[in-house]
Amino acid sequence: MVIIEMTKANGKYWPIDNFDELNIEFKSIMGIDSEEIQAIHWIYPIVGLPQAPPPKSPPVVIQCQSRKRAEEKVEIILNAGFFGYSLTPDLTEVLVIPKRNSHNFCEDPNEIPKIHEFEYEIQFESEALKSKLESCVALYMIEKSYDMMAKKITFIFNLVFTPKKPLRSHITLKIECVTEGIWKFPIMLIATQPDTDAVIDIEGVGLFKESVFELRLKSQTRNSEPFTAHFLPGSDLEFFVKPQAGELLPFNTNGTLITVGFKPKMYCRKYKATLVIQVSSIKTIVKDV
Repeated sequence: MVIIEMTKANGKYWPIDNFDELNIEFKSIMGIDSEEIQAIHWIYPIVGLPQAPPPKSPPVVIQCQSRKRAEEKVEIILNAGFFGYSLTPDLTEVLVIPKRNSHNFCEDPNEIPKIHEFEYEIQFESEALKSKLESCVALYMIEKSYDMMAKKITFIFNLVFTPKKPLRSHITLKIECVTEGIWKFPIMLIATQPDTDAVIDIEGVGLFKESVFELRLKSQTRNSEPFTAHFLPGSDLEFFVKPQAGELLPFNTNGTLITVGFKPKMYCRKYKATLVIQVSSIKTIVKDV
């Protein structure tokens, strides 16, 4: 516990303007017996929690195609003497809840609690990744069990992964118990390329002559969204797209005009390319043939 004390530099006391209005119980709790106080105190409880070493097993890997949904069961085993040596039914209750923002530290840390309360949360590598992944990852507990003789507790979580675009990132499942400690389990998330949204056939009109195809795309929201357009590696260089960057107009408009062009350089050859149009949240793939 940290106690911060503030006193006046000149040694004088602070007057209590409403001393006569305070009831006896409040004065007793605050330790006030006169119309002046010598010091003002702030009290901050500090709880030190041990952290378990990283698991030796490889991290859980969850893979999903972009714009689809994957659900995986994640089993977590915690080893510790949670219930002490004198086991009774009223000392073996386990509560598992999502992470809260505050704790109640009034319990005696040396006393075995009747309810072992565990909190869990997903941690991200950075705030930037959190803003991108938080809406794509959901976690909730579906089963819990404990083996008192083996001194272990098993939690089974269901993790839902709904990526919007390709990515590869680590997250951490953190489990915390105020009376026992902290455990961290790494999880690898992999989102692969989405399915092709459309196939465009562009017929050439002659060597070194441009053929174009026009399409309109809209933002999926009420606001305009910045976008970029490019061809994936391996695409034939005879294709081009205009503009390569700009804004997709809101969904209640006619959309933004995007032109895909083709300028062949030889006969008797089939040209192919894969066009990617990407906004911050969604990736659209169009194949040009």
